[in-house]
Amino acid sequence: MNNKFILLIIVLCLVSGCKNEVNTSQFSYPLLLPAEDGKYSYVVIYPNEHTEHRIPEFMRGYEQNSNLTLGTMMSLENFNLEYSELAIGEAPYYVFLDTNGIVFETSDEREAEKFYLENIHFN
Repeated sequence: MNNKFILLIIVLCLVSGCKNEVNTSQFSYPLLLPAEDGKYSYVVIYPNEHTEHRIPEFMRGYEQNSNLTLGTMMSLENFNLEYSELAIGEAPYYVFLDTNGIVFETSDEREAEKFYLENIHFN
């Protein structure tokens, strides 16, 4: 009985020592990621195909003064068809990514603007 108990403790210790590490370099949405460290990309998700897909007002005129390398604008339906693992449920929605994945996401345009101006835009 003691041997089984000791064996069980050893197995539990071994199992608890194993971690499920996520390999952040292998996303199912690699085309959305910037190619260079220190750079960002963004995705703006609009409610539907009939919405004008354009760069957000807070980013206009700043494109040359930022660390952005890539931007994508899509309808909510098309985005969720193509990138279903991200499961975005509302639009408009703003997603900023670096080479490791999503660094910020929100449905609030003011929060997106604040993140952009504080982290991406060159002052």
